[in-house]
Amino acid sequence: MGRTQETGQETTATADRTRQGRTLRPLRMQILTIFMVLTGICVVSLMVINFVLGRNAALETAREVMEVLVDRVETRHNALYRDTRSFARTASQIPALNNTAPRALSQTLQVLRGGLEDYPHIHGLYIGHPNGEFIYMARLDEGSPGREALQAPEAARFALRIIAAPPAGRGGEGERTERWSFLGVGGTLVEARPARPAVYDPRLRPWYGLAHQAGGSLVRSDPYVFASSGAMGITFSLTLPASPAVMGLDVTLAGLAAFMEQERVTPGSLLALFDPDGGLIVEAGSHAVGGEEMSPMLASLVSGLQIADWGQPVEGIRRFGGREFLYHLTPLEEHGSLLVAAPIDELISEIIRINQIAIVVALVVLLVSMLLVITAATRVSRPLARLTREAEKIGQLHF
Repeated sequence: MGRTQETGQETTATADRTRQGRTLRPLRMQILTIFMVLTGICVVSLMVINFVLGRNAALETAREVMEVLVDRVETRHNALYRDTRSFARTASQIPALNNTAPRALSQTLQVLRGGLEDYPHIHGLYIGHPNGEFIYMARLDEGSPGREALQAPEAARFALRIIAAPPAGRGGEGERTERWSFLGVGGTLVEARPARPAVYDPRLRPWYGLAHQAGGSLVRSDPYVFASSGAMGITFSLTLPASPAVMGLDVTLAGLAAFMEQERVTPGSLLALFDPDGGLIVEAGSHAVGGEEMSPMLASLVSGLQIADWGQPVEGIRRFGGREFLYHLTPLEEHGSLLVAAPIDELISEIIRINQIAIVVALVVLLVSMLLVITAATRVSRPLARLTREAEKIGQLHF
């Protein structure tokens, strides 16, 4: 009889523990589920809000950065034109440049060398005369195409080319002669090469004809390859006031391309300068200059934008090449337009990185919180389970 009572009590206790476990598990799961849902909603909402606000802030900042960049490139570009124009007009008034006599040569060379030293963006200065005579001086910077093309001495800083007309009474184009010399610091002679028949004729060059057509105004050529150095650039030219001679100033596009390369907003951004008709003058990154093909990305962007008027400012967001780009087209004061475009994913890369860190932190917090909730739910559910069990006993009249 006693054993039967003990067995009955053990069975009752086991049944109570089973009911308690069954009661605890659903309650813990309910509390855990509610917590996870609420936490997930909060975390996802905060991340979405943070991403949207951060993306908008990043794009607004990018627009401001682009405006500053445009101002800097435009200032550099316009200064290039203004400085070139200022020097050309000032130098053209010097009497020695209008004179082909040997006694004026020394002063002419001094003016040309001074211009190259004072205006680093000017690659070459020269005077072309109606009789075919030509005086040319160019910079020989380290790594410049001209230094390699002319096989200049290491100590040379300037290249000098003088084409002399045949003496009076010995006419004939084939009798013109040219002589190359190389000057060092301060204009000292480093090397003088033998004279040879002249092939180059300044009178046949586009810059010479453009200057005479302009009637004394400074004109600018389209980008082309310089005959002496092989570098790509543009030429400013004007007729001298006291003679029909023409003064030319060469400006390479490599310097402007290098400057634009340094000013890129992001590694994948595009910067390019276009003429008023939409022709490429210079592109940063690919180092393409006038007469060369654009990079595939730039060509795709320009094709997609379908710009009707390159003289009007345009900005916006466009998707191409699988990426969204923020672009900004700005007409320049002096000549042409500047196009700046940057991938949005690079502009908001910091926001993306912060969101990725937030996701990791949220998962860690969620995991730790789950453990804490399970512990807390267990502690809370046990008293409730006991109360439930006692209530069931009372309901069954088990006191």
